[in-house]
Amino acid sequence: MPETMELDAVHVLQISEVVMTIQTGSRGTQACINAAGTIDGVIADLETTVMFASAGTLNPEPGETFANHRLDKPTYCYGASFM
Repeated sequence: MPETMELDAVHVLQISEVVMTIQTGSRGTQACINAAGTIDGVIADLETTVMFASAGTLNPEPGETFANHRLDKPTYCYGASFM
């Protein structure tokens, strides 16, 4: 019986190491999933901008400049994280 308990203890230790390795890998996987979601949001915003630019809606009216539409605080794309 003591041999079985020692063997079980060894297996428990090995299983714990496997679980710890899987948990560590899952954090990296989740970070990649989050980054992919952020990139998808930025790409969608860029595609929308290209669509409006192609339609000519981003062309300034006579006498208008980009500075006329400047914001006091910058706004960023949804989902993008800037430091």
